[in-house]
Amino acid sequence: MRIENQLEAQERVKRIKAYREQYRSMTHFEIFRDATGEYRFRLKATNGEIVAQSESYKTFESCIDTIKTMKNETTDAVIQIIV
Repeated sequence: MRIENQLEAQERVKRIKAYREQYRSMTHFEIFRDATGEYRFRLKATNGEIVAQSESYKTFESCIDTIKTMKNETTDAVIQIIV
């Protein structure tokens, strides 16, 4: 690998790490693959605690669509207590 390519790769890694660190301190969704290779997401609080985790999705797009729907539909959500 040429030195320029190595430097570019190192710079990309540095930017990715900075991006991750920035969002680690915010409430955020994380998308990951489970043991079967399907996509899932989890919602993490500012303290890093997982507060919600999804079912599995066969495609990345389905996973993203569900996150978008949750973000759009929950802004006016009410709390129902069912005992």
